[in-house]
Amino acid sequence: MIGANELINALFPRGLPTPQAIDSAALAEVATPALAIAAIRDWIISGEPVTSQRTVVALAAGDLLVMPAESSRYVGIKLATVAPANPARGLDRIQAVYQLFSADSLTPLACFDANAITALRTGAVSAVAIDALASLNAGRLVVFGTSIQAESHVVCMAEVRTLTDVVIAGRNPVRAAALAARLRARGLPARWSLTASAAQAANPPEPGWGGAVGEDRWVEAERNPAASDSPGAALPAAGPAEPPGFAGTSAEGAAALDGLAAADQWFAPLPAVLGEAELVATCTSSGRALFAAEALAPHVAVAAVGSHTADARELPGAALVGARLVVEDRDAAWREYGDLILARDEGLISEADIAGDLAECVRDHWGPSPGRTIFKSAGMGWEDLAVAQRLFEEIRGDLG
Repeated sequence: MIGANELINALFPRGLPTPQAIDSAALAEVATPALAIAAIRDWIISGEPVTSQRTVVALAAGDLLVMPAESSRYVGIKLATVAPANPARGLDRIQAVYQLFSADSLTPLACFDANAITALRTGAVSAVAIDALASLNAGRLVVFGTSIQAESHVVCMAEVRTLTDVVIAGRNPVRAAALAARLRARGLPARWSLTASAAQAANPPEPGWGGAVGEDRWVEAERNPAASDSPGAALPAAGPAEPPGFAGTSAEGAAALDGLAAADQWFAPLPAVLGEAELVATCTSSGRALFAAEALAPHVAVAAVGSHTADARELPGAALVGARLVVEDRDAAWREYGDLILARDEGLISEADIAGDLAECVRDHWGPSPGRTIFKSAGMGWEDLAVAQRLFEEIRGDLG
């Protein structure tokens, strides 16, 4: 009987391929927002394919997400597992790896920490879109969420615009204040605020509106694999199309907010700053709208990245009406973008209302719109590959 070693030698006479393992420490030496933004923009401008597949496989312990992509030089695939019971075991709920191959021989080249790549590329995609769509003078930014994706969005936005005010809005005041402090340590003018659901501690919600319950929680693997506030919690069902406004605006709520402002100079009441924001990023796993449409400024540019299922939204449907709608991918828009799907089902928008996709607005240099602009994304495999191949070449010393 042939032994295992003999069988391997017969099948692989030149030996098994040994891809380079690239961990978070190695990535941290070269992975910068500027690199990721350049990688995404260069991919689009070069004409590489901007469509890719994503498959979700249901398993006994959770889900397996498979995201392959191909470029002219490389093939890549991200494998991510979502295991709801893992936190009880002391393990991360979401774990992921990224495997890079050569395009010609399909030889395995490198294996990456996929969490680091995802955190970097999602903010970079939004920054590329904002750079193509927002006013050059836009500097007031509000970010919903307190996870690593929220932080990534701020630092990536700072690469394409001069930020004059940054407000982190979250349910958890400790996390929101801590993220704002980290950003100030980077030299960014960051403050923090509370979302409507957090303010409801002082002002109970109006009937029929429970607030955005879950914006600090896990955003699924392809969006935000590194954050972990309340891991394992179920994604809330889609809420009403339009919340009645901000909780905390009654006398009791206003007093509570005034108390926070007096106690912390870095606290900012959300209704006021959101109404003045020129840029907004929603980086949450909320299934319900985070704010009312009228809370947004008329000329704001919004990057909505958190929801990626047909029954979850971060934006109120009314915010999409009359806006310039730009999507990451037209085909994915009506499969995965709950913000658009729910608004369409409510009769507020139609498929004809999509102005274009990410590649179009970048290649054609669209520029700012006189009205509201909304960019909606949910993550695609080509974006991971664009960043992974640039990081691999940087680590190998092929660039420069």
